[in-house]
Amino acid sequence: MLITVSDEPPVGRWDISRYTPRQQAWIVLADLFRSTETTPSEVSFIAGHLRQLGFDAATAERIFSDEVAPVFGWNTYSVTPEWMGWNDDSIVEEITSWLARRDRPGLRGALYRATAAARFRKWFFTRGVVHNWQRVANALDAAGAP
Repeated sequence: MLITVSDEPPVGRWDISRYTPRQQAWIVLADLFRSTETTPSEVSFIAGHLRQLGFDAATAERIFSDEVAPVFGWNTYSVTPEWMGWNDDSIVEEITSWLARRDRPGLRGALYRATAAARFRKWFFTRGVVHNWQRVANALDAAGAP
């Protein structure tokens, strides 16, 4: 199924213009971790919004796997997962907090950044939603570079 890029959000979703472009990317990508199937219109909007923000597929994938997945990937393992989504402010706060822990100086920060640990985190936190991410990446690639 070919999914085109759209600038139109699904009804009632994502009024996020008050956030920075990076934070907007976090908010739309966090939606991929809900415990529901991501619809073609949501995939189209996510890809369109990322493209409009100036993110190519490679950059968006780094944001998805290195910044959003470590915070929201747990939802794919929960017995009672979140399926409605998260509050935009809490998404920004949680990811900002994660990045502060990951990027801190010293041994603890180095352990967060270690290559083997980073590869494991990427696999562990994205394996339940990699199919949704791939649909977004394919739509971004099909739309061309921003």
